[in-house]
Amino acid sequence: REAHDALTKEAPADLVERALCAAAKTPDAWVSAKKRYAGRLGGSCVAAHVLGLGDRHLENVLIDARAGHLVDVDWGVCFDAGTRLRVPETVPFRLTPAVARPLGPEGARRAGGFVESARACARALAGDAGRSLLELLG
Repeated sequence: REAHDALTKEAPADLVERALCAAAKTPDAWVSAKKRYAGRLGGSCVAAHVLGLGDRHLENVLIDARAGHLVDVDWGVCFDAGTRLRVPETVPFRLTPAVARPLGPEGARRAGGFVESARACARALAGDAGRSLLELLG
């Protein structure tokens, strides 16, 4: 909880939402970017959890605010290394207010694009893709 609180203090709750809004040239572009962001975030959270990728915060994610794309960077804490930190990571992924606010007032639990993408990613990893990943990781 302390790590979450520290990250929350560093980034205003509306940081990502303001960036998406400022980068959009039209209201339609803003809505599209928010939808794309929600979908990308859902898939990214599931994939990061499966890979044991920790230390996820806004400094370790690149966001193209105009398009709503995001890319995880800094993979130094992966394959569950976060569980062995001085302050172990005990949650699958962090959704601080700055990350979650663009998902809308209902947040991640009911945000259509986030949930749909997370489920699709989890389903894909449960099939051949997941088995291939497990084989690759040995």
